[in-house]
Amino acid sequence: MKYLTAIFVLLLNTSQAEDNWITLFNGKNLDGWTERNKKGSFHVEGGAIIGTAREGLGTTFLCTNQDFADFELEFECKLIDPDLNSGVQIRSRNRAPQGNQKVGPVEGPQVEIAAKNPDRGSFSGNIFGQGWGQWLTPKDGRINHLFFKGAEWNQFRVLAKGDKVTTWINGSKVVTTVIPAERHETHPSGFVGLQIHGIKEGSGPFKVAWRKIRIRELGGENSEAQSVSPSRKGTTEMSTRKRLQHQGPKTPFRDLPNFQDHQLSRFATAPEINCPVSVIAEPSGAVYALCDENAGLGRLPNQGTVWRLIDEDDDGKADFVTKFIANIDTPRGGQFLGDTLYLVHPPYVSTFRDIDGDGVADEQAVLAKGFAHDLSWQRGADHSTNDLRVGIDGWIYLAVGDFGASAVGSDGSTAKLRTGGVIRMRLDGSDLEIYARGTRNTYDLAINHRLDILALDNTNDGDGWDMRLHHLTPLAHMGYPN
Repeated sequence: MKYLTAIFVLLLNTSQAEDNWITLFNGKNLDGWTERNKKGSFHVEGGAIIGTAREGLGTTFLCTNQDFADFELEFECKLIDPDLNSGVQIRSRNRAPQGNQKVGPVEGPQVEIAAKNPDRGSFSGNIFGQGWGQWLTPKDGRINHLFFKGAEWNQFRVLAKGDKVTTWINGSKVVTTVIPAERHETHPSGFVGLQIHGIKEGSGPFKVAWRKIRIRELGGENSEAQSVSPSRKGTTEMSTRKRLQHQGPKTPFRDLPNFQDHQLSRFATAPEINCPVSVIAEPSGAVYALCDENAGLGRLPNQGTVWRLIDEDDDGKADFVTKFIANIDTPRGGQFLGDTLYLVHPPYVSTFRDIDGDGVADEQAVLAKGFAHDLSWQRGADHSTNDLRVGIDGWIYLAVGDFGASAVGSDGSTAKLRTGGVIRMRLDGSDLEIYARGTRNTYDLAINHRLDILALDNTNDGDGWDMRLHHLTPLAHMGYPN
């Protein structure tokens, strides 16, 4: 049978997130906001705040009347004129006025917004020190990226917790910035502010717009409040997410092994998720735990779950979890290509996609069937089809256990095995063919850039076939009998 020692174990909090969010902009007027440094630069139009930079105006800000310390902030922004540089202030305040000043300059951390040449990349989402004349995101950690789209609505998310500020744009993480101690000490809290940058003589007017601005205050490290985050698809509703509390057993039943030059840690603990079978990751950094409470021999339906785990503050522990796929039979292995999960869940191979970005798969397509047995068979998912990998040649490779397969592809092509082995097919489920045979119960596949395929095989319980690592080649027979 194939299952891993329980390494992903989670305790879920069931409180609802929506009650904790504060809408900062009502879509109608500027109630709750105050212009600082200049006047008449902001107005409401079409459900958005429009800021206009004019020659001679200088830099100005529209700021909340309320201060915030630790929080999650979400907003959408569009640089109507990409030549304009802008930003959003967090934990900011006005410096004491000097001379004839009635109000001192704004200073504090600023989430950069810029897209003059978006095709060459943008530093949007990095943190600048407004009024301090320097970046707070260090030079060697500053990210130039293509997440920000010029002249389009872009979704921002900001997580400010302690001295760490993490930003996302359109669902993609930009950077985690550790605010220097001397700046965090003086600015642990402050207002949120929308910036219009000053422009050169003879240029402009330039416009920038904001909408859907909301904030959720955090209650500290053990806050039970939950976040709602932009997704890969740009949707802001993620009420399906639950915060992990990491209330696992006080004494783990097994110590972490020691590996030279590597440091291991427990990503998530507690006994709620049983029998993690496989762990995979998507390009955005989310980790997926494929769990099957039937283990190897159980035959109860709907015992499988694919959990989506997020470590938002980069501390090496999962913070949030979503049931990406619930009540699935026998999830065994998979791989992401873009936003599509290719998953083997015997007897099927399917694709799953999260269309609306809520962290839950809402589109499934079956590519092929007949990979081992369904749960009506007397041994359940024992010695089943255990893993799936996609090679750089564009083929899907599947590790089949020694109870075999009578697989049928999307085009009617077939592949039959009476031993363990590897079957491959196209990304659309067509052109099934046997790649190698004569293994017993291969657990996992690894494929390198040269298409070398390695597979870990199981013992036949002391009857002469010991565990081994196969190097599989096309049409090979590795020796295990039919």
